[in-house]
Amino acid sequence: MKLSFSIPPLVFGPGLCIVHYGTIIVNPNSSIGARCRIHAGVNIGGKAGFFSEEEAKSLCPRIGKNCYIGPGAKIFGPISVGNHCFIGANAVVTKSFPDLCVIAGVPARVIRDAN
Repeated sequence: MKLSFSIPPLVFGPGLCIVHYGTIIVNPNSSIGARCRIHAGVNIGGKAGFFSEEEAKSLCPRIGKNCYIGPGAKIFGPISVGNHCFIGANAVVTKSFPDLCVIAGVPARVIRDAN
């Protein structure tokens, strides 16, 4: 709370790297893989609306391992982002993306392969 993080336990895999302190909000039903690097201003949230607790668990993002999440990125809804992806600063991610890609823009789209 002191550093403006709202990150529930057991959402991130091991090796989480928080680059700067600042507001980071993560829905407790989200799942993010190991060795994720995340910047300030990020919001990872569920689909908008009112849902039962059980239903809400399936309406949050799933992000793979070894992903980079740039400053100010917003990632919402029942989507998945593959392993080894880069999400650019201020991207708004509302659909799923495969492994090994660079995602940027509003709305987010693949701007190149991460190979």
